[in-house]
Amino acid sequence: VTPASNNTEEKEEQPAFEDLVIKGDNAYRKQRYDDALDLYTKAVVFNPADKITMLKIANIYKLKGNNAKALSFYDKILLIDKDSTDAHFNKGLVYANQKN
Repeated sequence: VTPASNNTEEKEEQPAFEDLVIKGDNAYRKQRYDDALDLYTKAVVFNPADKITMLKIANIYKLKGNNAKALSFYDKILLIDKDSTDAHFNKGLVYANQKN
């Protein structure tokens, strides 16, 4: 693979990632959570270290009551950024709701 073709691949992946996230955000705003989850999950394939998109995935799982998957994604975020206040906070909410 030449450097020029590698750059082309990166340029193609970035718009695909951004497009998937934008479509996911639109689906989320319309409360189409399954569609948003599918789009965000596809986006993370392009950028596995994207904490914001993973947080969106985790929050949808939390919203849908799938605490195990939500916690799994919050933990993945914390592996990338151990100081993520959003991941810690939402993880705490999941545990608090489980006790009620």
